Amino acid sequence: MLRSLLIQVLLLFVVVSAFSQCYENNFQRGISYFNRGLFEDARNYFKSSMKCDSVPDTVHALLWIKKCDSAIAVTPYVNTITNCIDGYGVRFDYHGEILNGKPNGKGTAVFRNGYRKKYTGDFLNGRLNGHGRLEWNSGTVYEGPIKNDTVTGIGKYMWSNGTVYEGMVVNAKLHGKGTIVWTKGKWAGDKYEGDFVQGQRTGYGKYYSASGSIYEGYFLSNAENGKGTKTYENGDRYEGDFVMNVREGKGILYFKNGNKYVGDFRNNLFHGHGTYYWKNGNKYEGEFKNHQMHGRGTLKYAQGRTYVGHWKHNRQHGRGILYNEDGSVAIKWRWKNGKTFSKKFDNNSVPELEEESVLPVSQ
Repeated sequence: MLRSLLIQVLLLFVVVSAFSQCYENNFQRGISYFNRGLFEDARNYFKSSMKCDSVPDTVHALLWIKKCDSAIAVTPYVNTITNCIDGYGVRFDYHGEILNGKPNGKGTAVFRNGYRKKYTGDFLNGRLNGHGRLEWNSGTVYEGPIKNDTVTGIGKYMWSNGTVYEGMVVNAKLHGKGTIVWTKGKWAGDKYEGDFVQGQRTGYGKYYSASGSIYEGYFLSNAENGKGTKTYENGDRYEGDFVMNVREGKGILYFKNGNKYVGDFRNNLFHGHGTYYWKNGNKYEGEFKNHQMHGRGTLKYAQGRTYVGHWKHNRQHGRGILYNEDGSVAIKWRWKNGKTFSKKFDNNSVPELEEESVLPVSQ
């Protein structure tokens, strides 16, 4: 510390040697008292030196040569402090308003080490406190309230990749209500409005994708999770359960072409028990597997006939009965890929699934 003081004193001597006699005499006396630890006497002489003519601005950056928390205010006109220490132990140089030997009021801090680069805004008792702009070495910028060196309040984050967040921040993390917009990269054009918890989309919110899809519902750890509604870019709409961005559980899928599925989902697919409605009037109720009618189920044709029995890959397969419109049995036999085994029946009389009965695939 002593060596550092001596070096800075020598620098001061070089700077002031060219000043007027008035400034030099008072300034040198102030240095003498300062080096002897007589800070109040040094203050008086420094004040006198600043009243002389031809005092260059370069001296302002040299007058503070002790730590911020123990420095003295040399004159009311000098507003630069070096070697301050913030609440995280990071050293910074300060230029701005000073009270009681510490940054107080409006000012700018340039950090010497750590991940932060610069802060411009309010200070209180040597700490970042109030409203300001904080810049990181990574290129991230924050504008808004800061409390005791920590970003907290309703503010705005701007990342170097173009992403912008506006909303509630707690302990430097996105936490509470907010809006985030991506402008570059994989999610360019996407937007989220809603709840955040510890920096992640968690709670209720609405996500707009640049591709045209919109999700509104619950999130967990940045994923669609819980009850929600998603409208896809092709016009289909799903209402129901999500598990980590996947349709999983109970739900309803409305197709743009007028068809509809109501029932169980697994890994985005119809799987379990459900009912499928075609816009032409056909209706299937029963078991599904991997997005297909598979297992036992009933298909009611719009024309009036009804098939009750087993299915495999969207076709009647196994034991099944085809009923006429009046309820009488038309065919009671084993089926294979939508046809009967027996030669007793003319397979041309067996109604196949119409083209519209093929299950459309949504996203």
